Amino acid sequence: MNAAIAFLAGTLFLVSISRRSLLNPRSHGFYRFIAWECMLVLVNLPTWGDDPYGPLQLVSWALQLITLALVAHAVHQLQKFGRLSEARRGAVFVRKNVGARHEGHLSVHPTPDVCGTAFFA
Repeated sequence: MNAAIAFLAGTLFLVSISRRSLLNPRSHGFYRFIAWECMLVLVNLPTWGDDPYGPLQLVSWALQLITLALVAHAVHQLQKFGRLSEARRGAVFVRKNVGARHEGHLSVHPTPDVCGTAFFA
C-alpha cells in the first residue's frame, strides 16, 4: 500500500513538472517523462534491494560509478574546452524552416533578405 502511494505521489509530481511536455509527444520532455516513470516503477518494485551485495548488484554499482565518473569528466571537459573562440563570439545561429525539417548555419555578417531588412542568413 505504501509503495502504491509513493508511486502515485511521484507520478503526480512528475506530471506537474512535465505538464506542458505531455501535450506535445514530439518534444523531448514527453519521452523524458516516460523515462522517469519507468525509473519510478523500478524503484517501487518489491524485489528492489533484496540482495544488495549479490554479484549482479555489485556489477550494477560498479557500472553506476563508472557512469558517474564519465559524467564528471564530461562536465570538466565542457568547462575547460567548451568556451567560444574569438571568431565565433559574434556569430548567430540561424534556423530556417525548410518543409518539415529545420536547417541552420552560423552567420557572422548580416545580409539583407528579400524585404530589405537585416536578416542573418
